Amino acid sequence: MYPKEYKAICGQPNAFSRFALEETARALAVEQPALSQRLMGELHQVPVPKPAMHNGGPETDFFQVELTEAELEQIISCMFDCEAAAVSPEGDTTPQASYFAALVDCWSRYAQEDD
Repeated sequence: MYPKEYKAICGQPNAFSRFALEETARALAVEQPALSQRLMGELHQVPVPKPAMHNGGPETDFFQVELTEAELEQIISCMFDCEAAAVSPEGDTTPQASYFAALVDCWSRYAQEDD
């Protein structure tokens, strides 16, 4: 695969890094265990093939996921809840709240693609 093609695939709304999938699954584990396991199952699929000169290991993998609208809504709702819970008692944003906001953005981008 050529680097330009790899970049295009990884930039699609349904392409998620291994880290994003793991962190989302971790956040879902208590309230949505089945959906958490579904995301963890995606990590056992074949990742997007990397270009020949790519130096990253498995931690740099990207996966193209296919989820239903209902699954996406559950994920986004949970990420919003995590973001809200991470805001300081004074109402200030925190690094953790910003992190969950970024995940909300990623999942929302995928959900909007389906509209």
